[in-house]
Amino acid sequence: MAIRLAGLVSGMDTDSIVKSLMDAHKLKYKKTTDKKELLTWKQEKWKDLNAKLYKLYQEDISKMRLQSSYLTKKVTSSNENLVTVTGSTSAPEGSHNLTIDQLASSQYVTGGVLGSSVTTSTKLKDLGMTSTSGNNSVITITNGDKSRELIVTDNTTLGDFLNACKETGLNASYDTAQKRIFISSKASGLDNKFSITTGEISSNASISLNTIKSYVNYSGLTATEQGKVYDAIQLLEGKSAAEIDDLYTKAENGTKSTDPAEQKAIDAVTTLRDLVIKKAEKDVKASSTQQVKEEIKNTLISSYGDPDAATLSTLESQVQAEIDAGRLPADTDVTGTAKEWHKKNQAVLDDIKAQVASKIDDGKLTVPEDKTREEYINETAQTSYDKLTQANKTTLFDNLVAKKLATEESQTKIQDTYDNNIESYKNGLLTGSEGLVAQMKIYAQNSTIINDSSANNLSKLKLGEIDGSAVTAATTDDMTVVEAADSKITLDGAELTGSSNVITANGLTITLKGKTQGETISLSVNKNTQEIYDMVKNFVKNYNAILKEMNTLYNAASTRGYDPLSDDERESMTDDQIEKWETKIKDSILRRDSTLGTVRDAMRSSLQTSVEVDGKKYSLASYGIQTSTIYTENGLLHIFGDKEDATYSDREDKLMKAIEEDPDTVMQVLSGISKNLYDTMAEKMSAIPNLRSALTFYNDKEMDKLQTQYKERMSKDEKKLKALEDKYYKQFSAMETAMAKLQKQQSALSGLLGNTN
Repeated sequence: MAIRLAGLVSGMDTDSIVKSLMDAHKLKYKKTTDKKELLTWKQEKWKDLNAKLYKLYQEDISKMRLQSSYLTKKVTSSNENLVTVTGSTSAPEGSHNLTIDQLASSQYVTGGVLGSSVTTSTKLKDLGMTSTSGNNSVITITNGDKSRELIVTDNTTLGDFLNACKETGLNASYDTAQKRIFISSKASGLDNKFSITTGEISSNASISLNTIKSYVNYSGLTATEQGKVYDAIQLLEGKSAAEIDDLYTKAENGTKSTDPAEQKAIDAVTTLRDLVIKKAEKDVKASSTQQVKEEIKNTLISSYGDPDAATLSTLESQVQAEIDAGRLPADTDVTGTAKEWHKKNQAVLDDIKAQVASKIDDGKLTVPEDKTREEYINETAQTSYDKLTQANKTTLFDNLVAKKLATEESQTKIQDTYDNNIESYKNGLLTGSEGLVAQMKIYAQNSTIINDSSANNLSKLKLGEIDGSAVTAATTDDMTVVEAADSKITLDGAELTGSSNVITANGLTITLKGKTQGETISLSVNKNTQEIYDMVKNFVKNYNAILKEMNTLYNAASTRGYDPLSDDERESMTDDQIEKWETKIKDSILRRDSTLGTVRDAMRSSLQTSVEVDGKKYSLASYGIQTSTIYTENGLLHIFGDKEDATYSDREDKLMKAIEEDPDTVMQVLSGISKNLYDTMAEKMSAIPNLRSALTFYNDKEMDKLQTQYKERMSKDEKKLKALEDKYYKQFSAMETAMAKLQKQQSALSGLLGNTN
C-alpha cells in the first residue's frame, strides 16, 4: 500500500477530506453490495427450505404413495428369540404352527497355515505352484453364473488369486496374523455354493491373454470393468478363427443378432474393442501432447547460445552435486546438462522480464525517474532471478512450457498431430498382425483347460480341489470346508425351504434365528391397523411442519427501510444489535416470494383432489383429514378423532374406522392422493436449463448467475472508486506542490528585499 504524506505544506487533513469525499461516492455503489448480500441470504434460506421439502418428498410422501406401505398385518410369535414374522394383507388371519428344522448357511473355506514370510505379494511359483507338463497352470473359480480363470505365470501373486475370487463375487482375504486364506460366499443357500479347481492352459493362450489385457489397459480399469473383460475373454474360448472374424465384423458394424448366445459373444467383442479404442485414443493424445511439448522446449532453448566458461563451470559443479546426491543418474552428461540448464535459465530470466514489463504496463509498477524503462526491467528481473535456486528455475521453465502448451495454437497443433496418428495406431492395435483380433484367435484356439489335479497345485496354497460341497483332493494340514445349506421349516404341516434365513410364504415374511429342536412355535396374524394409522399421522405431522414454515416465510412482516449494514454502521453497533438487525431481514427474505407461493399452493391443491374407487369419489375429508375453520392456519391438516389433537380429539375417528372396516379402499384413496402430491412436487423441482437444477424447488442457477453479475459489477465499482481516490490525492498533491513552490518564491523574494532575520 502506498504511503502518502499529505498536508505538509497546507496544514490540511487531506486524508479526512478524501475519506469524506469517498464516503459520499461509496453510497452510490452500496446498492449493488446490498443486492448481493440479500441474494446470499435468500439462497441460504432456500437451501434450508429445499432440503426440508425434499426430505418430505423422499420419505413421507414416497412411502404414502406406495400401496405396499398399506399391505401389512401384525404377526406375533410365541418365541421371538427363534423367529420374527411380518405379514402383508394377503397373510391369512388366525393361528399358525411353525417348526425350524435347519438354518441356511454360506459356504466357508479356511485354508491351512502358510509360511511365516508369506504375504499377498508372494508369487505363487515361490509357493511351489507348477505344472506337470510344462504348460501354464490355471485356477478356475466358479460362483453361480460367474467364473474366472486365473492363469498362473511367473509373476502371479497370492493377491491376484484373492482378487480373482472377489471378481466372481466371493469374500476372499489372507489373514497375515493367522497366515491362512479365508474364502466364503456372500449369500447363503445351496444355489450359492462355489468351486475352486486347477488345470492347465497353453503358454500361447497365457501370452495372448496378457497381451489383450495390456491392450485394454486392464490394470487401469475398475474391478467391475475388469470383471467384464474376463467375462468377454472367456466367451471366446473354443471359437474358430472364422467365428472370431465374423464376431469382430458384427461388433464393428453394430450388428444385432436374434440368437441370444451369438449376441452375447458380439457384446463381448464389442466390450474389448471399445476398451482398446479408448486406450488408443488416450495413448495418442498423450504422445501428441508430449511431441508438441518437446517442440516447445526445443524452440524455447534453441535461441540461446552456450554459457561462458565461468558460468559453465558453476553449472557443471551444480550438476555433479545432484549426481552425488543421487537426484540425477550416475551416467548423466555433466557438460551437456549444464549447457541445457543455462539455456533454460535464460528463458526463465526473459520470462521474468516480460512479467515485469507487463506489471509496468498495468500500472502495478512505476519506473523511477532516475532510470529508463529498460534499465528498471533488467534490474528488477535480475534481482528476482538471483534469488532462485536451480530447482526453482527448472520448475519455472516447466511452468513456462506448460503455459505455452495451453495456448490455442499449441492445442491446435496437438489436435492435428492426434488426427494424423490416431487411425493408423488404432487399426494396428485392433486388426494389425499382433492386434486384438489376432490375439483373440490365439486365445480362443489354445484356451482349452486340461484337468491337472495330479499336481495338487491348490495344496501349495494349503487348500484342496473344492467342488462346492467337500474337499475332493487330499486334505492339507487343518483346512476346513463348511458346506452351503438351505433353510428348512415346517409351516402348518408343509415343509418349505429357502436359500436364506428369511423365507416368504403365504403372505408371511419369516426371519429365522435358531432351530426349534422339538418345540412348536405359534404364530398369530391380525390386522395391523395401528401401523397404517401412525404412518398417515406421521405424514400429516411432517406436512404441517413444513407448510407452517412456508406460511410464516411467505406472510412475514415487511422490513421496508431495513438494508444490509455497511462497515461504518457495523462499527457503531454492538454484536447483539447487528444480529437482531440482520435476523429481521433474513426472516422476511422470502416474503411474498412467487416461487414459494407457487410451491405451497400446488402442494395444498394436490391434497384437495379426490380419487374414484368403484364409482365413488373419496377425498381426505372422507376420512376426517381436514383443514381447520381457523383461516389463519392457512391449510394445516387435522385428523378428526386424533387423541393428541386437543381441538378435534372429540370428533369421530373416521380414519381408524375406515382402516379397520375397508382397508383396501383406504389404500387406494390415500396412495392415489399422495401420488398426486408426489408428482406435483416432482414437477416443481424438475430441471430447467439455465434456470433450475434437478431436485431443486427454486431457481438456483438463475441466482448463481445473478451472484456472478453482482461480483463483476462490484469489482468494476471498486476500480472506479480506487481511480477516483487516486485522482483526489493527485489533485491535493498538486496543490501541495504549488504551495511549496509559492513559499519558496516568497522566501527568495524576502531575501532579495532584505527582510530576512
